[in-house]
Amino acid sequence: MPRWMRALVALLLLTRLLPGGALAAGAPVAAAPAYAADAGPQTDAAGPALHDDDDGGDDGGDDGGGGGGHDDDGSDDGHENGSGSDDGHEDDGHETYDRQYSFYGQVRWSGERTIVGNRELVGDDPWIAYLAPGMRLEVKGKAQGSRILVTEIEIKYPTAWAYYLGPAQVIGLEGGWIRAWLSGPVGRGLFKLLPAAGETTPVLVACFERGSWRSVPLGLRPDAPPPTDGWWRLSGRLSDSGVSWTPAARLPGDCE
Repeated sequence: MPRWMRALVALLLLTRLLPGGALAAGAPVAAAPAYAADAGPQTDAAGPALHDDDDGGDDGGDDGGGGGGHDDDGSDDGHENGSGSDDGHEDDGHETYDRQYSFYGQVRWSGERTIVGNRELVGDDPWIAYLAPGMRLEVKGKAQGSRILVTEIEIKYPTAWAYYLGPAQVIGLEGGWIRAWLSGPVGRGLFKLLPAAGETTPVLVACFERGSWRSVPLGLRPDAPPPTDGWWRLSGRLSDSGVSWTPAARLPGDCE
């Protein structure tokens, strides 16, 4: 028998011995099943999720809009409103703030820098200059990373207060010039006291309502009422008899 015939007979015997004849000549090879793990990474059509860079979790704890918050540890528990990136960018050398932001927080530091929660407040809002550590606020503005360009500040706690910058002896204390945040309906409480070296012009920030100054002690009260009810910044002039006050600017917000 020729060699090629012996090879053909051997091939035929082999195909009969294998089950199902899966290796028969010309039989198609079944495709491997597809698994979910083999699929490529899926992308969100709306783009990557934005994560805030603060330590406090944005858990929506202020959704109810209640009270003065509860962040005694100095971290804010608010949430951001609006959309856009918070990583900021430069435009012709000027910083831009892209995302509308709203949160509750506690003032941790005030002075050259004002830190609320884990964010630094910037801008020309007049209330920034009169915030004291420990105050609780609602802040609205535009975000760039951990900085907030403020558009509105509402002080939630303390509810009744006034600010005094001037000699300590005017309010019955010892020492040089001070910054004092007075509290209570008639200003008998002292919410915060800080030194104020280098100042020369007394300042009073207080709210006038229904014919009287809130949280201002009797010896510190201005003689004349302001033009309208509301928050006022007054500029003082020292004399042997104390301080005389002149309304300098109306501040935003009502006494309530």
